[in-house]
Amino acid sequence: FDTADTDNPLETIRGHGLRIELEADAAMTYSDLYTEDQKTFRVLYYRNSVNLFQGWLNPEGWFEDFVNDKWKVSFDCIDGLSFLKDLAFVNDANGLNFSGRYSQIELISLALIRTGLQQNINVDIQIFYTGLAETNCILENVNARVTRYIKDDDNTVMNCEEVIKDILEPYGACLTA
Repeated sequence: FDTADTDNPLETIRGHGLRIELEADAAMTYSDLYTEDQKTFRVLYYRNSVNLFQGWLNPEGWFEDFVNDKWKVSFDCIDGLSFLKDLAFVNDANGLNFSGRYSQIELISLALIRTGLQQNINVDIQIFYTGLAETNCILENVNARVTRYIKDDDNTVMNCEEVIKDILEPYGACLTA
């Protein structure tokens, strides 16, 4: 289990990774774990009853050794954050654009739903508005219209990574899985 390496301490999105090594032989090759789709085999990693990782098995690491009787098969597991740049910021249920105004925490939640993972969102941004009723989360009090996330051509919707970065960068906040 490891965290993403970054040279920039202000990197907005920081994912996690997991490497699984299995012993294989002629009877147990794990060939059924190989697939063209990256979101086929879900992986949950627990340590001391605490879920540290949720993601999918990346099938690219599978191979079969035709020389040795036993060999190791290594698989990388990727979290849903790596898919954000490939997912348009649209309604996951029907693929249509969102409309209206949402709080920033709702926008982040809508973007993360597209990954297919179910995780709680914990926020710790120590920025408060003077005169506003006390709240635990600044992202609940700042609203944005979703038309903000349509590109300048008035047709192309931003991807989920761009939406999350647009929300978190002004706070100097980062998202980790």
